Amino acid sequence: MENKSIDETFAGTDEQYTKVVNFTMQSGRFFSAAENSGGDNVVVIGSDVSTQLFGGSGVNPIGQVIKVKSSVQSNVGGVPLRVIGVIAPRGSSFFQNQDDLIFVPLVIGQEQILGVHYLQAIYVKVDDAANVSSTIAEISTVLKQQHHILSDVNVDFTVNNQADAIKILSTSPTRCVYF
Repeated sequence: MENKSIDETFAGTDEQYTKVVNFTMQSGRFFSAAENSGGDNVVVIGSDVSTQLFGGSGVNPIGQVIKVKSSVQSNVGGVPLRVIGVIAPRGSSFFQNQDDLIFVPLVIGQEQILGVHYLQAIYVKVDDAANVSSTIAEISTVLKQQHHILSDVNVDFTVNNQADAIKILSTSPTRCVYF
C-alpha cells in the first residue's frame, strides 16, 4: 500500500460517544471501555477518511495501522493507531463533515497527540426535551464546582444547547430594514 498523508480532524473520546451521537458502523466496531481506559492505540475512522486512505487499493482498513501527527512526541510519522472501525457515511452537521473525522481513545488524544490534561468539549444527550434546562443548570453547577468558581463573572466555560443553535441557524428575518 502506498503512503498517503491527509489532513483530518480527530476527536479524543470514550466508549460512551456512541450513546450520545447516533451513527452506525460501516465495518468493524467502536472502541471499548477497556481500550479507552487502557490507552490502547486504536482508531475509528469516518467513511471519507477510509476512502481517502484505502479506497481503490483493495485493502480492508480494519487492522491497518495509520499514524496521527503528535504535538508532544517526536515519533517519525506520528502516533501509530490500529483501525478497528469505519463509521457509515453521515454527511455534514454544523459546518463539519462528519465523514472526515477520526476517533481515538481520550487518553491517546490527551497524552500522546496533544499533551493536555483537560477537555475541550463534553457532549451530553438528554433523555427528554423537557429536561434540557435543568440538565444545563446541573452541568453548569458541576463545572463551577470542578473549576472552583465562586462567581459567575469568573466562569471559564460555556454550555450550549443544540436546539438553540439550530433555531439560530434556521431562523431568517422576515423583514430587513437598511439605513
